[in-house]
Amino acid sequence: MSNEKFEVGSEGWINTALVIARELVEAGLASGELSRDDQYTIVETYNGVPTHISENGSVTWGLRLEDGEVSLISAVPENADKRVRGDYEVTLPIARAPYIAEVIPMPATQALVRKALAQRRLVVLGGEQGDRPRPAVLNGLHNRLVEVTA
Repeated sequence: MSNEKFEVGSEGWINTALVIARELVEAGLASGELSRDDQYTIVETYNGVPTHISENGSVTWGLRLEDGEVSLISAVPENADKRVRGDYEVTLPIARAPYIAEVIPMPATQALVRKALAQRRLVVLGGEQGDRPRPAVLNGLHNRLVEVTA
């Protein structure tokens, strides 16, 4: 991958997320950490997106893992395991901040998330106890995306 940086929600950023997810899944399948039977779908919607990224001010994108393959989705399926919706300006600092151990936001980012959730500027559905968990092989996706986020 090049050293190019992309804006959150842009076509280049989303396509890079797909490439990274496919690399992580391939490695997980090769190591046996992931089975072709594992399934997972995450979808995110950002509102208030700059018009040079989206003319209508909204971007919806997601990843579906099924049969050992990762595909890009651009709509919110009812059966998504995790759905995230947020104001673009709220998502930017979260998208730019690395996670501790690939799954835990930094303390400052945790505070931003708590505030955004309380203000309903960020809504997260799914991913709760009892829901289908995100396959561990995808845990590195966020930090790898941070590296290419402008």
